[in-house]
Amino acid sequence: MHTTLIRIAALVLSVSNAFAGDTCPPSGINLGGIASWTSSWPFVDCFKIRRPWISGNLSGSVWDDGRPIATDTDNWVTALLPDQRAHTLIYDNNFGHYPAGRYVCLYEGEGVLQIGGDAVEVSNAPGRIELDVTPTNEGLWLAIYATNEANYIRNIRIIMPGFEETYQTQPFHPVFLDSLRSFDVIRFMDWQNTNHTWSHDWSQRPKASDAGYNLGLGVPIEVLVDLCNELDADPWFCMSHRADDNYIEQFATLVESRLEQNRTVYIEHSNEVWNAIFPQYHYAVQESLARGIPADDDFQRAMRYHSERSVELFDIWDDHFPSDRLVRVMGGWHSNTWVTGQLLDWNNAHAKTDAFATAPYFGNELGVGSNPPNTLNMSVDEVIDACLSIIEQERTQTQAQIATLDSYSGIDLVAYESGQHLVGVGSWVHNSDLTELFIEANRHPRMYDAYVDDIQGWRSIGGGLMCAFSSCITPSQWGSWGILEYQDQSIDEAHKMRAWIDMSRSPADLDGDGQNSFFDVSLFLKAFLGGDLQVDYNEDGVLDFFDISAFLTAYMDGCL
Repeated sequence: MHTTLIRIAALVLSVSNAFAGDTCPPSGINLGGIASWTSSWPFVDCFKIRRPWISGNLSGSVWDDGRPIATDTDNWVTALLPDQRAHTLIYDNNFGHYPAGRYVCLYEGEGVLQIGGDAVEVSNAPGRIELDVTPTNEGLWLAIYATNEANYIRNIRIIMPGFEETYQTQPFHPVFLDSLRSFDVIRFMDWQNTNHTWSHDWSQRPKASDAGYNLGLGVPIEVLVDLCNELDADPWFCMSHRADDNYIEQFATLVESRLEQNRTVYIEHSNEVWNAIFPQYHYAVQESLARGIPADDDFQRAMRYHSERSVELFDIWDDHFPSDRLVRVMGGWHSNTWVTGQLLDWNNAHAKTDAFATAPYFGNELGVGSNPPNTLNMSVDEVIDACLSIIEQERTQTQAQIATLDSYSGIDLVAYESGQHLVGVGSWVHNSDLTELFIEANRHPRMYDAYVDDIQGWRSIGGGLMCAFSSCITPSQWGSWGILEYQDQSIDEAHKMRAWIDMSRSPADLDGDGQNSFFDVSLFLKAFLGGDLQVDYNEDGVLDFFDISAFLTAYMDGCL
């Protein structure tokens, strides 16, 4: 028996040498937007997510009097008007889902600064305030009551418990980082404020010195790149429809200098330019008219401009990254293959496009038009059943997109967003019963099955990179978009996140590092020889040759 096991071990090790490496299809994640009410903890300096300054009076009887607040170019308050305070909020209205404990507020300058809400002041010295925080839905409130105009209060930081010594070199919260480690690509659409940004000049870009990252400009490029370097993930950047050529050139130059050399960049023009609810669609119509692009109607004008502008920014990025490190993404409409042709055929844009991106959501039919009354008569299980049926129908549309792309050379179908789309549309967004039903469905354990079915189906018919939407968002009437509801949610409750983790993990990845390697083989042999049923792959209660065979199959085949 001992000799047999030695031979088996040698066989497993020889196979491991031939098939070692990352065997899972790539997966991506969209990051939830930066907001004061977020339930995510991206930064250990939580002042980064604060709201823009609000002007109130000194007594506090007026919360927002609408008066302007004098600030410098980094948005630090330089002066106050008579009877004026400048205040802001952090982690408000997130149901207390942020860390408790001893916080430290650090700042430079002279004045009167106060922090309240969930915080109780423990000590107060110039430049340093210690606070005990007990989270509630109120969050943290910070106010500047007075500031010395010659040495105004600036560089405010509010450091979460345990990170005062490391926040400058390790700015990302470790729980936030851990929630992203199963993903190969990070799409920064919301972190770049793509759908709403007004910035188009390089001098207006967000900077690391800004007094927060929730000021309308998005998160600084350096922070986006540093996050990907920290996670060993590839960035997906959405270039604003307002960005001029110089902005794109400078953006690409900065990424080139800062991103790890083994990383690939995904680059896309804006986001959902086909979608008339966003300003970029209307901007594209106007720019198309200004350029004199021929078209039959405004929609075609927008699509042809989107195609043309995409190629222009592709050309700029081509000068900074070799083809094996750059994926040029043309964003399209999943349910409309006519749009696919319009985008790729215009001026032969397909010749400079590497990937065509759509959003294969499921479940949106249940909250639209005349359907909600029927949906309201469903049980949660029936909503999940309907989702599973819709996933099958959606697969047909995915196949149609793949068939369309087959007429071009070397263009992969990828998903810029995906997942459930259970939300009331139009007046139904205000229906509390529909909202509650959709939230319950998202929290149901069977939503795990829906996500697994969706991901497996996409991969089985040839879909490439699939990005989840979105990382961590509290559910509301506006949707249950987060695969986490709050940052430290238990994986046993986060069924959508659990599905993504499982679908990004090989059953042979016993050490959980995202790769099949010698270390997994060693763990398998140790468990097998020790009689540990964690490697009972066929679940028959016995460790035998069939489990070895199952392990080898999993090792070679990769993900579930």
